[in-house]
Amino acid sequence: MRVASGEACKLNFGEFFVNESRTKQVELTNEGDFNFDFQWKRIANKNITISPEHGTVHKGSTETITITYAPTAENTLKNYKATLSVLSGPKYDFNFDGAARKPGVRLNQHVFDFGQCFVTSQPVPNKKTLTITNIDN
Repeated sequence: MRVASGEACKLNFGEFFVNESRTKQVELTNEGDFNFDFQWKRIANKNITISPEHGTVHKGSTETITITYAPTAENTLKNYKATLSVLSGPKYDFNFDGAARKPGVRLNQHVFDFGQCFVTSQPVPNKKTLTITNIDN
């Protein structure tokens, strides 16, 4: 998809589980006669990484920028704004959306008490059953 200066481009990371990550790539292509420099501007967010955040695209080449959304707790991105600026050139606005949530599971118990356990030459098994039920869609 080509992005035009002046109109916001939406990047949707979708919905996924906490501690997973989603990645999108943006390619900058220089079809001109001169090198150009770029830089991302955004409000800091520990769940979003952009690599590289600044650099140079040489004439006739392409630079790939990787945007990763990797939350470690439940999190929702809604219209998170980032701007890609070509120094002495146009600006490109991006809006990121996405959500990370915990999986829908239910445990039959959260605490197991095994009582007193004695060390003997013939170990006696002491078993408890943990049942995990998927209640997710």
